[in-house]
Amino acid sequence: MAFNFNKFNKGTKILRAGVDNSDFDFVKLSSFEGENVLVDGFFFTEGYNEGEKQVVIVGAGVNINMPGRATEIFEELAADPEAVEAVLNGELCLTDIHLIPAKDKKKKDTYSFKLVNADQIKK
Repeated sequence: MAFNFNKFNKGTKILRAGVDNSDFDFVKLSSFEGENVLVDGFFFTEGYNEGEKQVVIVGAGVNINMPGRATEIFEELAADPEAVEAVLNGELCLTDIHLIPAKDKKKKDTYSFKLVNADQIKK
């Protein structure tokens, strides 16, 4: 049996029961432009700069790297027991995923998204 290194991973990880994302690929949010993504959970990783965090959404069978500005939103969500319960119950969905072009050549394009209750998404 392989050694389980998961105990060495630090930080918050909120994941629906029965979802094992350990073998999921990491993809960019841009991969889901124009789609809806049911969120199975999320976790935080170390960002590119020391002390910086990045949020990763688990959904659609992959780990989705989110824009840096999403980290604060999901930190607030993680601190709210009612919101965490809703995520664990499969109630959170990302929608309206679309490109926001950079206004300045020194900056990068980014992607926008909205958080909605999954029952608001047309089946």
